[in-house]
Amino acid sequence: MIIRKAKTKDIPQIYNLVYELAVFENEPDAVKIDMEEFENAFKDKIIDSIVALDDDTIVGITIFYITFSTWREDVCIWKIFM
Repeated sequence: MIIRKAKTKDIPQIYNLVYELAVFENEPDAVKIDMEEFENAFKDKIIDSIVALDDDTIVGITIFYITFSTWREDVCIWKIFM
C-alpha cells in the first residue's frame, strides 16, 4: 500500500469514493458538488487530499481544508474516508 498526496488525475476516483460514502449513509442527494467543481476546488487549493493506493486503485482518502479564525489560531478541518 502506498500513501501519498493526491494528484489532479486522482480526482475522479476521490469523487467516486465521496459519492459512495453518501450512498452508504443513505444520502446520495446530499452530494451537491459535481466532478468539475470538485476538481476546480482541488486545483485552486481550496481542498487537498491524501490517498492510500493498492496498486493503482485508491482505497482510502483524507480530504481536508484549512480555515482561519480571527479569535484563535489556524484550524485544520479533516474529513476521512477509508
